Amino acid sequence: SDLLRSFRLVDWDQTIPLAFDLLNDPDARPEWIKKIRHYFVDEYQDFNRAEQTLIRLIAGDSESTVIVGDDDQSVYSQHGGSPEGMRVLYENPEYDRVSLIKCRRCKENLVVRANTFQAKMSKHPRPMVAAYGGGSVVCYRFKSSKAEVAFLTDYLLSRLAELSEEPKPKEGIACLFPSHRVLENYYEMLSPKVPCLQRNVFAPPTRFWLDRLLQLIKKPQQRFLQRLLLNDYVELKPRHRRIIVRRILDRDLAPPDACASLLLDGLLESKAADAARAFCDAYDAIASQDVGRIASVISRVIDIKNDLVVDQLQTLLEIKDDQRQEDAVATICDVLLPDTAIPPADLKAVLFLTMHGSKGLTKKTVIIPGLEQAWMLGNAKGNALAERQRLFYVAMTRATDNVVITFPHNRGGNDSFSTSQ
Repeated sequence: SDLLRSFRLVDWDQTIPLAFDLLNDPDARPEWIKKIRHYFVDEYQDFNRAEQTLIRLIAGDSESTVIVGDDDQSVYSQHGGSPEGMRVLYENPEYDRVSLIKCRRCKENLVVRANTFQAKMSKHPRPMVAAYGGGSVVCYRFKSSKAEVAFLTDYLLSRLAELSEEPKPKEGIACLFPSHRVLENYYEMLSPKVPCLQRNVFAPPTRFWLDRLLQLIKKPQQRFLQRLLLNDYVELKPRHRRIIVRRILDRDLAPPDACASLLLDGLLESKAADAARAFCDAYDAIASQDVGRIASVISRVIDIKNDLVVDQLQTLLEIKDDQRQEDAVATICDVLLPDTAIPPADLKAVLFLTMHGSKGLTKKTVIIPGLEQAWMLGNAKGNALAERQRLFYVAMTRATDNVVITFPHNRGGNDSFSTSQ
C-alpha cells in the first residue's frame, strides 16, 4: 500500500472497495449518479461478487436495470467471476426474465451439438434454436501428432484457398487452444507451413521506451509513467531499482528526484549511474515541454533525423483529447520506428487464440487442435471441471459454419506434450 501511494496509484483490486465506500457515504456520492435512471449491464457472469454488489448499490435507486449474461459462458474464475450470480438473479421471481434462445451465429448442426454438450454440463440447460440451417462439427483422432499436424496443414490451406480476395472478418478461420503453452506449440509446428497470425505480439524494447516517453510528455507528473520509463534503462539492475524504490518510499519522491538524490549521495555508480543520469536528462527534457530538447533525447536513442522528431512532437503537443493522444502516440511510434509497426490483420491468415481470448469472436471455421483429455480437462474436478466445460462450450460456439476438433492418439517421446517428458 505504501508503494501504491508513492506512485499515486490505485490497484485494480482496490477500485471496487473504494467505489463502494464512496457510494455508501451520502456526502461523497457524486450528484451525476443520482441523475442516471436506467442501467444496462452486459456479461454479468464475468463480474465477481464485489462487482455485482457494487452494481446493485449503484442501480438501487434507478427506474430500470437490464442485466444480460450467460452462466454457461462464465470462464473467469481467476478474477472471481462465477456463474452463480447470474443464476441467482435468473431464479429470483421478483425480476422479469427473458431467455434469448435464437442463435444467429451458429448454424443448425453446430447448435444441435452445442445443445447436446450443454445438456450434459448444466443442471438447467436452456437449448438454443438455430436461425439458419447447415453447418458441420467433426472430430478426428490421429495415430500421432505428426499425422495430426499434416492433416491440419492440408485442411487449413484448403480453407484459406476458399476465401475471397478480400474476406470479411467473420469469414475467416481461427484455431483455439486451452492454454498459451498449447497455442505456442501448435503455432511453432504450423506457422512455417500455413499463414498464421497471433494477437499481442511483443514489441521490441526501443518501441516500449518511445511509447512510454511520449505518454509521459502528456502527463509529466504521473509517477507511475515515470517508473515505467525508468524500467527501460536496462543498465539499472534489480538491486539498483530496489535502492531507488526504497528512496521513493522513504522520502516520498518521484522517480527522477529519487535518482537525482541517489546520484548526489554517490549510491549509484558506473553503468547504473550513467543510466540514472540518462533517465533524469530524459525526464528533465519532458518536464520542460521543450520540443527541441525532447527531440534531441529521442534522436540520440533511435538514431533518426531531429527535424522529423520535432514535427511529430509538435503534432502530439497540439492534441488535447485523451483518446486522440493515445492514437497519436501509436502513430508517432509507427512513423519513427516503422520496422516495429504492427501490420494490419491479415484476414487470409489463420488466427491463433486461446479459448479465453476468443470470447466475442465470430469466424466461419473454428479448429480446436490437440484437445485430448490431458490438455483440456487434466485433473480438474468440481468447479474447475465445470469451468473447463464452459470454456469448451464457448470455443465451439465461436463458429458460424464449421467446427473441427483434432487430437493424436499417441504423442512421440520427442513431443513437448508427451506424458513421458
